[in-house]
Amino acid sequence: MRHANWTIDQNLKKLTLNNAAVQYIPEESIIVPFQTDIQYKILISIGIATSTVKNLTVDYDSNGPIALPEDVFSILKERKIIDKTYLEIGSQ
Repeated sequence: MRHANWTIDQNLKKLTLNNAAVQYIPEESIIVPFQTDIQYKILISIGIATSTVKNLTVDYDSNGPIALPEDVFSILKERKIIDKTYLEIGSQ
């Protein structure tokens, strides 16, 4: 997932993702409940087709994507949930 604004509400334990201005949270935003561990890592569960990836760590200290661990990505490919991959290279 790339190019999204993140709003983290630690009190309600909700992560809001959208592509609008930070001050404005539109109704079509994605709101994901999360858990934290003893090191305050944000852990989310997301649905991908008929599967759910649990305890995915959100690296909120960077502006990079939310990335799947390689083993989870491999399982999704084996189950034919993800059938195409794209390689992104270069810089802007």
